[in-house]
Amino acid sequence: MKKMLLTIGMCFLVLGIFAQGPKKVPIFKGDKTYTGYQVGDKAFVEIDGKAYLVENDKTGKTVFHLADSRVTSPVFTGVKVESVETVKKNPICCYLEENLDVKNLVNDFDYPIEGTVGVEFTISTDGSVSDFEEVNHVTKELYQAVVDCIKETDGMWAPGTVEFKEDTPEPTPMETRIYVKFDTPDNASFEELARQHYRFAIKRYARAENIQDDKLLSKNKKTRKSTRMFNRSLNHLEAATVYIPNDPSLAFWKAKNFEQLGMHKEMFDMLEQRKMLLSLSSEEQTLKQHYDLAIISY
Repeated sequence: MKKMLLTIGMCFLVLGIFAQGPKKVPIFKGDKTYTGYQVGDKAFVEIDGKAYLVENDKTGKTVFHLADSRVTSPVFTGVKVESVETVKKNPICCYLEENLDVKNLVNDFDYPIEGTVGVEFTISTDGSVSDFEEVNHVTKELYQAVVDCIKETDGMWAPGTVEFKEDTPEPTPMETRIYVKFDTPDNASFEELARQHYRFAIKRYARAENIQDDKLLSKNKKTRKSTRMFNRSLNHLEAATVYIPNDPSLAFWKAKNFEQLGMHKEMFDMLEQRKMLLSLSSEEQTLKQHYDLAIISY
């Protein structure tokens, strides 16, 4: 279930799904791409906190109608509001910072385990949590530790609701996404670690292009050696993503490597992801990165 759900965290607003079991679809508006939801024969998208009904007119042009609706996102109630107001952080992230203990787990490794685990999950109408998906990988052990801690919040959620016109708000299953940063403060910053891998990735990509242009090599050798270098470049980009998820530059270079490796589906998926990332302003990205991020130091 690996797919992108871009949610913009502002105060206690997390953009949610409009109905149970919707299908995610890309919605294009101008040069921006949004994540929309197909519910029956209708498609909805939320832009700048407003819900739009999306239809095609007789000419095939996409038309946006402002939907007379109100979406209220799920609220985690396991942390007192006054304890999180000053830090402007998603309450579930505050809960994870207080309750997620991985010191014994990381001590089992011979080297420091660092990175940002991304988890997407569904909050049902009864406040239970389910359908966990790993959206940014560090290790399977850290991912499972985060999931186990979130599972402990079963029943600690006020479900999201959707209200159309003057109807009574309807409790609705909604997805949300949070990130947990595992950090050893004495080590280099995540930005520097990601930058190192990024530089190595670009060097490997350039080396692969030089191999392709080498007239002294046979066609088979060019293919074999360049493929190896493109894969190494891709590995470094994946390593950088462990530290800095959702970076448009990393997505761009991943797409270029996928193109060279003939992985066209992966290339187009990554370009779509990059479009969605670029649709967020720098201010919105900063707000989201701070609001939906729990930090575990050890």
